[in-house]
Amino acid sequence: MAQGKLPSHVELKFSAPPTVSYYFDPHILNPALLNLVSNGVDACEAREKGVIEVFIQLREDDILIGVRDNGLGIPPEIQNRVWDAYFTTKDVDKGTGLGLWMVQRAVVMDHKGRVWFESGETGTTFYISLPQKKGEQDGNREKDTTY
Repeated sequence: MAQGKLPSHVELKFSAPPTVSYYFDPHILNPALLNLVSNGVDACEAREKGVIEVFIQLREDDILIGVRDNGLGIPPEIQNRVWDAYFTTKDVDKGTGLGLWMVQRAVVMDHKGRVWFESGETGTTFYISLPQKKGEQDGNREKDTTY
């Protein structure tokens, strides 16, 4: 995704409740979400019409964020390695192998959430589950972002 632009053959869709208020550090979570979208765009390279869907669902105990692509999917033989630091299937000049590792760290370690994926021949969906909470103090800095 050179210079932050979507390729012309990829459509980005977004769905969420009218207002979602959640306390988190945007300097940590936003790059993680951008990484998932960027990976989805890369996965759609071989498709004539790529679609990336980002969705947010408010559930009873958590907020579910999903990033779904209609790419070729993650081959079963490497699915257990995608979270490993420095593991990549991309060319050297295109990926470092730190993106999904960073996503896992941002979600699990920094936000006490969960991250997982489902993948098949018709694409991959990454899910982020963040626990519902009223607010959080991090030192003297309150973390609050509303979408």
